[in-house]
Amino acid sequence: MILFQQFLRAMRGAQLVLRTHQWIKLILLVVLFVLFGTVGFYLTESPNKPELTLMDGLWWAIVTMTTVGYGDLYPESPMGRFFVAFPAMIAGGGVIAYTISVVANYLVEAKHREIRGMNQLDLNGHAVLVNYPGAMKVADMVHELHADKRKAGNHIVMLTGAVEEIPESLAMLGVKFVKGSPINDDALSRACVKSAAFCIVFAQDDRDENSDSYNLGVVVGLRATGSKANIVAECVSPQHRGLMRKAGADAVICVGELSTMLLAQASQGEQIQDLIEDLASNRTPQQIDSIPFECGGGTKPFGEIADKLNENGMLLIGVQRDGGHEVNPDRTLAVHSGDTLIVIPSAQPDTIRM
Repeated sequence: MILFQQFLRAMRGAQLVLRTHQWIKLILLVVLFVLFGTVGFYLTESPNKPELTLMDGLWWAIVTMTTVGYGDLYPESPMGRFFVAFPAMIAGGGVIAYTISVVANYLVEAKHREIRGMNQLDLNGHAVLVNYPGAMKVADMVHELHADKRKAGNHIVMLTGAVEEIPESLAMLGVKFVKGSPINDDALSRACVKSAAFCIVFAQDDRDENSDSYNLGVVVGLRATGSKANIVAECVSPQHRGLMRKAGADAVICVGELSTMLLAQASQGEQIQDLIEDLASNRTPQQIDSIPFECGGGTKPFGEIADKLNENGMLLIGVQRDGGHEVNPDRTLAVHSGDTLIVIPSAQPDTIRM
């Protein structure tokens, strides 16, 4: 594996050298013909026009080789016309055609590398979506992230080795693509995981518990980069939630467990799935949010905070602290500065201060 990675780096280095040589060759070719036209025009025309300078020759060479031809300067001697002007015109057309081909080839290659996820990204504070559960699920996640005003400006990167190129539906949403295994150092580096704001790790197959074993290694790999990103991992089995957290995940979502709860509620005639979807989605007017609480006096009663927030169109439903939460607690519960309030807000403030 190490030898293969070194081979890929060597190939990328060789391609870079070839592209550099191509641009150097193009620049030298242009300079050579410009010098030929400048000096040739000056030497052949200056005997009959002593007022001409090398700057006049340079101007003539440029406008002739670019096929502009202003007509303010032109060779009058047979030597200047046939041995300087004619080669300059032919060379100018050739150089322009060659330049266009080099630029077009560079643009096509750059687009090809972008679509196939081969580029080295240069991002900071972005979101990384790891694994590929399908274009529809990834697109839904992108829409949710775009709907969150606090994350709307973040670039979104999909990191996976499961597809050869990014689906057009995701490219149209502005998703950047890095092809490679999320446990490969080169792929993690190209996706700029170390400087990412958060990473969302999808389960490869939400019906196969072996996906959890793979994602366990993914979470370890993400943390091994030194990333301080908030890592959210999807797991299939609730039994693996603890291992995911120990591996470095900040939050672990077990979709199967949530589905079981909703099915149980529906069997009792309590069909609340639509309500939960509305409260969880960023694309609905109201959703549950957790907002840090700061209090100048140290503590405030839960009831007093609830009444104050209600005046501002916010519904306080609970408090998070020390990794746990209390929903609808007693109104006398002391809420400390540094706790997190669970609210349904009309807006999304960064912090609630009282």
